[in-house]
Amino acid sequence: MKPLLSVKDIKKYFPVERGFSRQLVGEVKAVDGVSFEVKAGETLGVVGESGCGKTTLARLTLNLLKPSAGKVVFDGNEISALRQNRMRPLRKEIQIIFQDPYNSLNPRMKIGEILTEPLLVHKIGTRQERADKARNLLSKVGLKPEYVDRYPHQFSGGERQRIGIARALATGPKLIICDEPVSSLDLSIQAQILKLLTDLQKELDLSYLFISHDLRVIEAVSDHVMVMYLGKVFEYASTEELYSFPIHPYTEALFSAVAIGQERKKKGLIAKGEPPSPISPPPGCKFHPRCPYAEPQCRVEEPPLKEVKPGHLVACPPRTRQLLGTKN
Repeated sequence: MKPLLSVKDIKKYFPVERGFSRQLVGEVKAVDGVSFEVKAGETLGVVGESGCGKTTLARLTLNLLKPSAGKVVFDGNEISALRQNRMRPLRKEIQIIFQDPYNSLNPRMKIGEILTEPLLVHKIGTRQERADKARNLLSKVGLKPEYVDRYPHQFSGGERQRIGIARALATGPKLIICDEPVSSLDLSIQAQILKLLTDLQKELDLSYLFISHDLRVIEAVSDHVMVMYLGKVFEYASTEELYSFPIHPYTEALFSAVAIGQERKKKGLIAKGEPPSPISPPPGCKFHPRCPYAEPQCRVEEPPLKEVKPGHLVACPPRTRQLLGTKN
């Protein structure tokens, strides 16, 4: 089966300028050679600390940012090279759910107007058909159809996020990018929203690129998981494989960070210090200043991402040797 979304060696470098003359003094490698695939009906979870490049990756996937190198192929079309006028017909097939349910909805528009706006932009249906669609979308996400006449301030955070999900569904997309969609919600509401997303995926055969810093959320929704750090992919595997056998020290540190009590003592690894500045990252492996397993070569050589088990890719030779007994 061909993947619905294929991202190949994508890079995005932002220039760093100083002074009135805007002299170029460096660059931030926000995304640095990332590759992955998402098949129809599957979810790829992307996890990592703030600043690792997750949101920039989402914008590249949506073609809201042009890559410095690499390409994005969606449903057989290379969209990273398309201009906005040629990209518009494909926008209805790729939608996004935003992190903040409060700022992502226009407070001056009624809910019905918010839900019919994408249909109006893409010239889908008549006025009455769009109005009926808005009511049906609210029912689909667990809200009352008569809410079309209310304003966003009349809803709770969880209800607003349901409206955001309904808006993403309006044009009948194949792929939805979920950018931290539950991070601002209470835990009980998070569970409801995650269940809704899972149910909608099964019903509508949706694919998700699900971005989060929370490993527990990623585990609940993902088929595969990609771990990022300072613009690079450090580990990639199926969810079951990664959660049962994490290899990269950074992945271990992430698991340790979410563990509590006796569980944390078993996990053990706590990353030292703070993440380095993305403007001046360390040479070699970007994680080596914080890694207890770092060897001399880690300080000078950037490890490649290699398949160490079927479907399990890791960019850490020392830890791979220790856990799997391999030579490389």
